[in-house]
Amino acid sequence: LDGGWCVNWAADRPGYLGGLGFDPEKVRHLSLWDVLAPEDFKTSIFGLEAGGVRLIQKATSQNKASSKILQRDAARQMLTSADVIIVNGGNTDFGSFILQQFAPDLMAPVWQRVAEGSVIFLGDSAGSILGS
Repeated sequence: LDGGWCVNWAADRPGYLGGLGFDPEKVRHLSLWDVLAPEDFKTSIFGLEAGGVRLIQKATSQNKASSKILQRDAARQMLTSADVIIVNGGNTDFGSFILQQFAPDLMAPVWQRVAEGSVIFLGDSAGSILGS
């Protein structure tokens, strides 16, 4: 991912949410991939992306799967309660995979809210392409 991955969107500088009057205490960072993907899946996908190497391994244990369900619920709550959603730049193919294949159940309500005008969707670089 590009440098936007580490951008502090809550910063009190022109162009950032804090500088636009948003309360920095209410700004939350969420990476659907980091939070929800099991480590073996991350290794497999990054191996495939980096060098065409397929490293599919056995599924994670039940305890890890249960933890991911709780994290998925927390991510859903964060997305459905957000007033503004910002998607950083990076790899458009990977971002599209995350939004359309990996977590479509989490993103469907976001796209609906965007269409209704009840949430603002902003994108930086690849993130803006994903929102179009």
